[in-house]
Amino acid sequence: MMMMMMSKSNSSKSIVNGGNTAKKARRSSSECLDHIMAERKRRQEITQRFIALSATIPHLKKIDKVSILSEAIAYINQLKEQGNKLEDESRKKNRTVVESVSLVNKRHDAACELVEARALEKQVLIRIHCQGHKAVPQVFSHLTNLDLSIVSTSVLPFGTCALDITIVAQMGEKYRASMKDLVQSLRLAIPLC
Repeated sequence: MMMMMMSKSNSSKSIVNGGNTAKKARRSSSECLDHIMAERKRRQEITQRFIALSATIPHLKKIDKVSILSEAIAYINQLKEQGNKLEDESRKKNRTVVESVSLVNKRHDAACELVEARALEKQVLIRIHCQGHKAVPQVFSHLTNLDLSIVSTSVLPFGTCALDITIVAQMGEKYRASMKDLVQSLRLAIPLC
């Protein structure tokens, strides 16, 4: 049978339990006061945080702690959902569609061996590999007629009579041709040597 006895001393309590003795320290009055003050400060900080949290939640009707936490959770979930929707919309807007068409002519007697065009939004990148130097003014004129404004060009000689022409152009308001149509019309616009 267990027997409980308590003996009091000035600084500690002894609990005797079937021969096992455990000592529990007794707090002094200054330690108790410090603990009470620390606990009061902690509760005040929690209350201040709840007040700050309740100020950030729109349309809050009740101001008890449970209502504040419930409304805060609902508001955070709503903000997450709005954030996800905005991210999805942003991804959809930022998706860039690149249309690319290449036409390669394997015949050696043709004026144009390669015409390639890529469109990205309102810009067009055109690359032409052709025979003869007469092609450059014809290409520029043709692009202007199609309502393409030339932004930059690079014309490099390749071998004895071949040219590699790279053009970046901006689509105008009236430009309606597909990249396939552009490639075919450029191929026809380049004169033979």
